[in-house]
Amino acid sequence: MSGMRFAVVAAVAISVAAVQPALAGDVRPIVGAASASSQAQTPTPTELASAGSDDSFTDGSGQMLKLADYRGKVVLLSFWASYCAPCKHELASLDRLQATLGGADFVVVPISVDGSDSAIASTYADYGVSHLSIYRELSDAFPLSMGVRAIPTNIMIGRDGRVVHFSMGATEWDSQETLEMVKSFIAAEPKPAPAAQQASLVTAAASGPDTDLGPSSH
Repeated sequence: MSGMRFAVVAAVAISVAAVQPALAGDVRPIVGAASASSQAQTPTPTELASAGSDDSFTDGSGQMLKLADYRGKVVLLSFWASYCAPCKHELASLDRLQATLGGADFVVVPISVDGSDSAIASTYADYGVSHLSIYRELSDAFPLSMGVRAIPTNIMIGRDGRVVHFSMGATEWDSQETLEMVKSFIAAEPKPAPAAQQASLVTAAASGPDTDLGPSSH
C-alpha cells in the first residue's frame, strides 16, 4: 500500500449514548479525507445496510471472519494502528473492558489496519494487553465501508446488527459511565429487522473518496 500522508482534520465524535470524552483530540486521518471532511455527510449509526464482501478480516490464526459470525452478540469494533499513539493508549482500557464484560454476550474486536500478527502481538505486550485477541484487516475496504475515516474509530454493533455507537478518538472504555453504556447495549432487546434485510449487516457508511488507511504489510 502507498505511504501515508497526514492532513489536519477536525475530530468528529458521534454516539447514540453519552460516553466518556476522548482521551486526546489527536486522530490520524485517512489519506485524502481532509479535503472531503467539510462535505462528507455525518454517518448515520442506526442504519441497516449490507456490508457485502467488504466486512472480512482475519484473526491471529489466519482464519477469515465476517461480522455475521458475531450475530447475536454485542460487538465493539475498534479500528487502530501501531503508528497511532491514541490507539495504543486506548488498547489498555479496551483490554480491561473485555476482561470485565467479555463473554457470550459481548466481545471487543480490535482490528489493526497495519502491521503483521507478530507486530500486533508485540504492541499488545508493550501495553499489557492480555484479554484481547489479534485481528487484522484484509484490505482498507472493510473499515472504509464502515465509515471509518480516521483512527482510532470505535463502532458498537447491537445483537440485531445495528450500529448503536460510533465515535472517533480514544475513549476510556473501562470508566463507570462507559461500562454502564455498554451494559445497556448488552441488556437491550434486539429490534426486528425488515424481512428483506434479515441477512444484512450494519455499516456506518459516510460519503467520501476511497482512501488508504496508511502503511500496511498486506
